[in-house]
Amino acid sequence: MASSNVYCQLGDVKGRLGIRPDEGWNEAAVTQIIETVSRLIDEYCSTRFFVVAAEVRHFTARRSSELIVGDFTTITSLKTDDDGDRTYEKTWNLSGSSDDVDFYPDNAALEVPPKPYWKLLTTPNGDFGFPVGVRRGVELTGSFGYCTLANLPPQIREAAVLQTIRLYERRKLPFGVYAMPEAGTTTFITSLDPDVKALLAPFHLVTVA
Repeated sequence: MASSNVYCQLGDVKGRLGIRPDEGWNEAAVTQIIETVSRLIDEYCSTRFFVVAAEVRHFTARRSSELIVGDFTTITSLKTDDDGDRTYEKTWNLSGSSDDVDFYPDNAALEVPPKPYWKLLTTPNGDFGFPVGVRRGVELTGSFGYCTLANLPPQIREAAVLQTIRLYERRKLPFGVYAMPEAGTTTFITSLDPDVKALLAPFHLVTVA
């Protein structure tokens, strides 16, 4: 049974390993590795490559004209609290020609494949500004993440397959050590494979504090 919110499936790994249909292997272990690898990729890239609709998140604004949100695909509700009492008195307009906020980058959703938005900007004729310095002064409801699983970048899927194979094969190694006597080297498998990191490099962003 396929797992949800993971970046590759058992069939991807089994095919890459060349395992025959009648050949036994530990599907439960590989399923757990796939889940673990998917979350490691999220952590390494400081985002996630799936979205959940109708999440509610809170933010503290540093500027009245913009709010850095992190990757998101849609925002359906934006409310602000100016006095810090956690009552979000102001509801911003997000529909029609009188929007109070723009999603940035402007044309992210038109890219092929679509890219996420990551920042909100107040509009020139909008009625509101973000409450600067009010802790959790902004409440957003929306879909957060880099993309939907249907639009998963091929690099992410490939990274998940490669790292899953690396961890699955690790069971054959004593204490996770890979030795190459002919080259005089010994490698401890303790993090993402260098090839996996290279695949993830375009998505490995510095987190804005």
